[in-house]
Amino acid sequence: MKTKRYLIGLVLVVTSLIFTSCGPLIFKANFDADSVGNAPNPNPPGDPSGDQISGNCGIVVVNSSVFDSKAMRFFNEPGCPINLMWFQSESVATSNNFLNYTFTGYPESTNHRKFTISFAAGHFRSAFSITYDGGTMYLTDGDYNNHNIGTYSSNQNQTFLVGLNRTTNTYALTISQDGGNVQLNDRPVKEPEFWGQSNYLLYLFYDSNDTSSSANGYVLDNVTMNKEKLD
Repeated sequence: MKTKRYLIGLVLVVTSLIFTSCGPLIFKANFDADSVGNAPNPNPPGDPSGDQISGNCGIVVVNSSVFDSKAMRFFNEPGCPINLMWFQSESVATSNNFLNYTFTGYPESTNHRKFTISFAAGHFRSAFSITYDGGTMYLTDGDYNNHNIGTYSSNQNQTFLVGLNRTTNTYALTISQDGGNVQLNDRPVKEPEFWGQSNYLLYLFYDSNDTSSSANGYVLDNVTMNKEKLD
């Protein structure tokens, strides 16, 4: 399964290179150097420098049997008043025109508190977001508002590839999963202010209106962001 995951990822990265002129890494975390049972290092080791992992609660490094490696678990921690976390890139020139996100992840269950994964920048300016709710994924962007884009199941491996283009103010999204892939192209960015920021984020948060006490969450590994390739 691990070999299959990396082969899928390689194919998607090649597609990404065509779409966004993928350039240097601005964020990378794989949690291999972190201690199981603790929060991940807020400053991921190695290049790039200046990238960060932040969160107020509900983040812990685990041994993932799905990935056969260490990974980061984001979960609904009891007593946490505002449960959120984000991966933040190193500083980027505000003239940056292209961006890629890649990561692998899986929901621990379909029985969980509603949560959202947002592809954002600056002070949480969102390009688009995906909300996980009861086995269904809902997309919000410059056109859709909580639009059903597919389903997910417990411990189902998902490989994400996102490419964003400032010139057209659009993005492409691929979610590769055994239960049926999601492929979207030329989708409008939600907030034009996403562009021109000095940092980019992958932002996860629970719905404050959902009172579910289920601790089930989402597990992530191999999180990367790439900026524009400059000649």
